Amino acid sequence: MHMGLRVRAFFTLGFSGILLEQFNDPAIVAKYRNYVDIPEIIEQYRIAENIEIIGMGFYHPIFPLIPKEVWSEQLQRGREIVERLSF
Repeated sequence: MHMGLRVRAFFTLGFSGILLEQFNDPAIVAKYRNYVDIPEIIEQYRIAENIEIIGMGFYHPIFPLIPKEVWSEQLQRGREIVERLSF
């Protein structure tokens, strides 16, 4: 439980690989540090009991609209960044 609150709902958050890369880019983290602590928010999502972080295609593809030949690469690259960032 987070901040002493009782869990009332469970939900999933989906992040594309490119967004996860941006969240972990030191230049982007520094640029927005005065507005939001990106690493802390991601960590709170990661440890929350009621949030499941799911991966997807790397560039957030709409699979029926892209060639089937690139589906596996999209999924593999998305899976690699999720694993690299320990989600």
